[in-house]
Amino acid sequence: MRSALVLAAAAALTATVVVTPAASASVRITELPPLTGHTSASVTGVNDAGQAVGTSRPNLGVGHAVLWNGTTGTDLGTGSGVALNRNGRVLISESTYGNGQYLQHPRTWDNGVVTDIAPGRNAYIIASAISGSGVVPMTYSSSPYGYHQDYAGVWQDGAFSGTSVPVAGPHLTHSVVTDSGVTAGYKVPMFGTDSYAFRCSGGSCVRLAGIQGSGRYNVSAANESGVVVGNLVDGSNSQPLLWEDDSVTVLPGGQGAVATNAQAINERGDVVGWRAGTGGHVATLWRDGAVVDLGASGTSEAVAVNDLGAVIGWQTVGGQQRAFVWRAGVLTDLGTLPGDTASIPVAINNSGTVVGHSIPSGYNYRPVKWTVRG
Repeated sequence: MRSALVLAAAAALTATVVVTPAASASVRITELPPLTGHTSASVTGVNDAGQAVGTSRPNLGVGHAVLWNGTTGTDLGTGSGVALNRNGRVLISESTYGNGQYLQHPRTWDNGVVTDIAPGRNAYIIASAISGSGVVPMTYSSSPYGYHQDYAGVWQDGAFSGTSVPVAGPHLTHSVVTDSGVTAGYKVPMFGTDSYAFRCSGGSCVRLAGIQGSGRYNVSAANESGVVVGNLVDGSNSQPLLWEDDSVTVLPGGQGAVATNAQAINERGDVVGWRAGTGGHVATLWRDGAVVDLGASGTSEAVAVNDLGAVIGWQTVGGQQRAFVWRAGVLTDLGTLPGDTASIPVAINNSGTVVGHSIPSGYNYRPVKWTVRG
């Protein structure tokens, strides 16, 4: 697995593989229920053990983070379950407002043990990813009376280090981490145009190379080789990017974007997202230097890819979004819960279990798990 499989002479590689949709696999869909006494829930991730994480909400009051083992939910306390690692450790974020203060604090839950991982201050702290060893990148504001992200740091080995990411804001995002502890993010300055992406390891950060053109850089994901993917966005125009070592490459296929998802790149270097087509977004896989059209109908986007190369995304069928999984050239509609009209996937594990939402005609999403066989 090397990104060279994706990059090689990218400017010259514009081949498109068109795949005919098919639906030969059988799909089982299971609802992930809210906690007892709650009325709705949402899901944010799944690990290879099949555990899923999300948030359960009562009709009135604050939400609770929830960890599902099968369809049994464990109440992890107030807040939102934002991420889950391979060992079942959950990252939770809780927001409180009052007296003009913007406060948001992260903590982890690990087999019943709750740890406050905030950097020792009242602030609006954003943490949205956790590695297999429990490394959490985060950003935070300089004052509890603002929410601009001025500083970045890392929770690692039971302590927070603000010097591990020597990048200052405002408007920092530091939301990508690999199991080896490499982190990545980007800066969008309050004034001026000097936006850039960065990658950090061992207390040292490097500014990633840019491309010609104006706009704002963002970062979506990285793999264990330290390959980072993201975009340069200028208004309605977007270019998908891949950074390896000191170089940056625009992924082929014209205008498009890498998915905003921690699984936007896998360990063999596959990247997913969308490219611009004549009728709107087209779900896209970048593999071995070629653009693979997944054969989705209508407007579509690819959301995530697992290490076996299975891709999840959504397509438009009859004016409704419908979740799909694409495996080895075969696209399968994942369907909805009975009576619902739409569905959207969120994450996929290496066993092929997909989590996402089945959507009724109203506004409440229902978290579900899809099991695909065949």
